[in-house]
Amino acid sequence: MDREKQKRRAAPESVGRGSRVIERVLAATLRELARIGYGALSIEEVAARAGVNKTTVYRRWPTRAALVRAALGSVSEQVTCNPNTGSLRTDLLGMAQSIIAFASSPEGQSVIRMVFAEGMEPELARIASSLRREHDAVPKAMIEEAVKRGELSKGPDALLLMETLFGSIVHRMFLSQQRVDGPFLAGLIDLLLLGATRTGRGEPLRRAATSIRRGRAG
Repeated sequence: MDREKQKRRAAPESVGRGSRVIERVLAATLRELARIGYGALSIEEVAARAGVNKTTVYRRWPTRAALVRAALGSVSEQVTCNPNTGSLRTDLLGMAQSIIAFASSPEGQSVIRMVFAEGMEPELARIASSLRREHDAVPKAMIEEAVKRGELSKGPDALLLMETLFGSIVHRMFLSQQRVDGPFLAGLIDLLLLGATRTGRGEPLRRAATSIRRGRAG
């Protein structure tokens, strides 16, 4: 057996069990989710795509659900950053920009399209719910800090606020297929804050609506 054949045969084992292997396996999992969806995904195919032996994957993630949860968790952190700028409006803009960056990335597009295609298959829905519970602390802390600063008299439903922000952006990007630009984001966040504070009439609302209309026109 020549050296080239030995290298090819040894490649899956030679990469070891470190961070590079984890990154490769999780990236391969996301690609497979985008390609064939959750229902058809197999650990064996993920291992082949990642260039590792299937036993390497099974040792760390013994089930498909565990593997997919790890893969989705690796990208969900991109959305749940906590800017902590000292201003709720600026914090929400930072969160919105993180959502856009995630939704615009190949990984984010794969995840969102997969969810749309499969309609949140029950096991996948449980994974998503588990990940959400892990990251609930970030928006809650953001609202609590805003209350302490006096920006809000009483904390609104932080999770509903984030769901509305995320849902509006994803709807615009993937269903309406329109650009998400600065004026749209500013108008969207102003509308969210008007609802969260239950104050504001007339001119602030008109400014928010005008910003959104300009974003649509762009």
